[in-house]
Amino acid sequence: MDYFTLIPDKVCPLVRICNHTDSKILQAVMRGEAHQIPDGTVFRLKGMPGSGMPDIIFQPIFLVSQLFYQCIQIYHPYAAAAKIRLAGLRNGFTYYIPELPSADEKEAFSLYEQHIYKTTDCGVETVEVSLDLSESLLRRGAWGFGLKARI
Repeated sequence: MDYFTLIPDKVCPLVRICNHTDSKILQAVMRGEAHQIPDGTVFRLKGMPGSGMPDIIFQPIFLVSQLFYQCIQIYHPYAAAAKIRLAGLRNGFTYYIPELPSADEKEAFSLYEQHIYKTTDCGVETVEVSLDLSESLLRRGAWGFGLKARI
């Protein structure tokens, strides 16, 4: 199976998210433990991008839109994620913090059965997606990311 690395789109607007005031939630976010974040947790936005919200937010935490999450569920129907809200001054948006398998940890599954997983590349955490998932995302009009071919 062919894989691509998800990278931020350079023309995508910067989405600035305020840190949550609860230290336990903030620590869970920084460790990537979505199962410890209660569904419906609200994070505030520091300003709204003029061109709309992208389907993927890379920083400060990895967030995906409902469209992106529904595409993941096509290939992994039991994928776990914490559902959160991003609240702006006038609008609110639903995003998900998916729990992705890690290629860096010894797991019982084969990565070749996964259509999305995270890995560390030169000390930076990256997300890899399969060709099938990337085509599904692009066909549905997801935006805010680029795809870099793995060598």
